[in-house]
Amino acid sequence: TESPHLAREDEDLLSRAIADAGLHAFGAIFVELWVASSDGLTVTRPSGGHWMNPSFMQSVSCPEKAKEVNERAPNCAPGESLAGTLFKESYRWGGRVMGNRKVYWRQLKSLIDDPFIQHGNDKRMPQIHDLGIGLVATVPFSLQGRNGIVLFMSRSTACIERLRAPENERYLISATDLIGAAFAIRIPRRHCAKIRSDLFRSAVEKVKRELRSKKPRNVADVALEVADRRREDRFSFLERIEDDREEQNTPQCPPQIASKTSFGSQMSKIPDAWKQALSPCEAFAQNATDAIRCFASYVSTKLKKSIRKYRGAGVLAPPRHSLFESITIFAGVFLVMLALVGFNQCLGVLEPEFTYEGAWYASSICIIFALTAAPVGQPRQVFLAHTWCILVGFIFQQIPTGGFETMFDINKIPKVERVSGLPLTWKQAFSTAFGISGQAYLGIIHPPASSLAFIFASERTWKFKNLLPILGGDVIMVIMSMIILNLGEDTQYPMYWIGLSWKSRSAQRSDERTSCVKFRKLWLNGKKQHPSTSSLNGAVGMQNSTNSLELSLDSRKWRSGDGDCLLEL
Repeated sequence: TESPHLAREDEDLLSRAIADAGLHAFGAIFVELWVASSDGLTVTRPSGGHWMNPSFMQSVSCPEKAKEVNERAPNCAPGESLAGTLFKESYRWGGRVMGNRKVYWRQLKSLIDDPFIQHGNDKRMPQIHDLGIGLVATVPFSLQGRNGIVLFMSRSTACIERLRAPENERYLISATDLIGAAFAIRIPRRHCAKIRSDLFRSAVEKVKRELRSKKPRNVADVALEVADRRREDRFSFLERIEDDREEQNTPQCPPQIASKTSFGSQMSKIPDAWKQALSPCEAFAQNATDAIRCFASYVSTKLKKSIRKYRGAGVLAPPRHSLFESITIFAGVFLVMLALVGFNQCLGVLEPEFTYEGAWYASSICIIFALTAAPVGQPRQVFLAHTWCILVGFIFQQIPTGGFETMFDINKIPKVERVSGLPLTWKQAFSTAFGISGQAYLGIIHPPASSLAFIFASERTWKFKNLLPILGGDVIMVIMSMIILNLGEDTQYPMYWIGLSWKSRSAQRSDERTSCVKFRKLWLNGKKQHPSTSSLNGAVGMQNSTNSLELSLDSRKWRSGDGDCLLEL
């Protein structure tokens, strides 16, 4: 059982490290530590692993809600809720690899709108966003076999240029290392405390045995005798070390070992200085046995963890669409598919080979209308994924098809009749694998496009010139979907076109420079009217007895304390 005093010390150490990181990080409102369990099934926030800016409680309209969000954080599976999603993404980004330490920024609004993200039963992600938190920085770490992440949450109106400054990001990485060390030290310290406790218990038991002996003696004599025995044991240990050194310096031959004894007993009887003189075969056998034992233990541990994951993470399935939304989806899909089929028929009349299959767009239309906010259905994904997969399929189409048509014809075709080349089944598998893995690497994943690599690699009737009508169909599908979906109040398509996460640094510097020039004029005018001014910390405020004004460099608007826009720059 864990000592309450030791657990309290661990929690205090971690709390101090996280509080120091949050106080010195720019724009940090919440700082949280999330650690994966030993079996990798859950992500947990340990005791003392959270911090909230004290001044944030005074700036929100509902302090009780902010306090509840800070104190209540249930465990989640990797890929579930805010912490599980960012933990899984950090594992995919490879942020724990030495030399690849980075700070990964995500917008909370994009995570909430992503239908492929499991929000969990606690709905903690929307609650954090309702408090005005819009940006989350994820810094992964791996120390002493413990993997985890540290989340630094900031307001939506925080200055992105300052948040992503190299000095601030280096501090976040260093603070994460300190927080990870404060957590990873728990298990080794508990082991050391247990060893010290066992040694103390053994010493007490030895004293008790001496006291229970037949010959009566006082406690002082027993304590002196115990100290003498420890001193003798230490001296005998030093003498054995000196004897081993003398034997190592004295060249001798290993003794003749009887063949009746086992190899393990032989090794136990041989001094350390003679073990190197054994035959190379015996040394190789011992090393190979150790390596096989370690590998078997590693495989067994991996299999046990994998089997535990078969039962699932207990995440709820996504909700169904309402009847009105289903009717809207039906009408939109019908109109778009009708336009695509009609466009294909017109192309067939002009040029029979300059066509495509209308069935290729069925899955794409399903994603766009049923999962409108999904990243895989945005225009950039559609155009680039189709282009990439057609290019991959066309390249594999140029490879000669030979050998055997199926995997079971290798023994049926005579060797004389076999044609040199790559079997068709291999071409189909290779093209699909390259198409999907290439989409993942380039960040242009669109699942329906993966079938084009298979189709173009299998049939020579499809040429590279078919890329143009397919892209034309993409244009029709995107434009019609954009018109139909944007008629609704709650839907918007597309979510992005190019998909860049942040503005370029030059554009940010230009905007900030313009804002600072205009702000200086307003500041000088406001300083005359309001002599008492507060300090600048991400946003500049001027306070008086009745209300306060603040300037947000991100939105470039003057806002009053009640949120009304007074002046836009």
